[in-house]
Amino acid sequence: MSTLNDAINNVFAANGGAKVIIDLHCYGRRDGAVIGAGGPTIAQFADFWARVAALYKGNGNIIFGLINEPHDQDAATLFQIQQAAVKAIRNAGATSQPILLSAGEWSHVSGMQSNAAGLFDISDTGRSSKSLLWIDLHAYLDSDGSGTSRTCTTDQATSFASAASLLSSNGRQALVTEIGGSSEASCVKFLAQALDAIGSSPAQYLGWAGWSAGAFSTSYELSMVPNGDGSDQEITKVFARAGSA
Repeated sequence: MSTLNDAINNVFAANGGAKVIIDLHCYGRRDGAVIGAGGPTIAQFADFWARVAALYKGNGNIIFGLINEPHDQDAATLFQIQQAAVKAIRNAGATSQPILLSAGEWSHVSGMQSNAAGLFDISDTGRSSKSLLWIDLHAYLDSDGSGTSRTCTTDQATSFASAASLLSSNGRQALVTEIGGSSEASCVKFLAQALDAIGSSPAQYLGWAGWSAGAFSTSYELSMVPNGDGSDQEITKVFARAGSA
């Protein structure tokens, strides 16, 4: 945990008002085996989150991201897994931090509708309100929504509008924790439109985070790592313009 602590402390040292998402980047699996279906048990998953929550229960700038991009697994079990984790986090004393929930389907905004009912049924242990249970959404703009192509074909505006309507009718909010595209012209265009679509529903969308920066090669399709001369990638400029609007 020392590496995680060091990273978190570095963020707060640079910006004391920052929020840090502790994200279990596991796709609903460990070593390829699905949590709750041959992989780690639901109890083990909940115990992991109880341990993490106990470490950060006093830090109000932490957000717990339960399960990154779960996919191809039973929806009812996925929601049972997350309910167990929410209970474990709250019982560990982390009662004020937001928790991110996923509907499955790689957390993609276009797949939210199919599993929304079960997602909204997850309760927040010890709280009458579900206002701290945020929906975790991702969006990539290539033809299959995977973010693996340098060519973008959609702004996902229809999906964002549909999800916003669903969130509104259920009194819930979402955080778009991954959105991105390459620096090709098509992605520059569609990403700007996608960020506009998110911004048009501020009551439902708490914000967004661009993917990806950090220790990625500049050859990676979604890279926001500066060019060798220190200049920004074209896609980074789109995020910067939207963030300052």
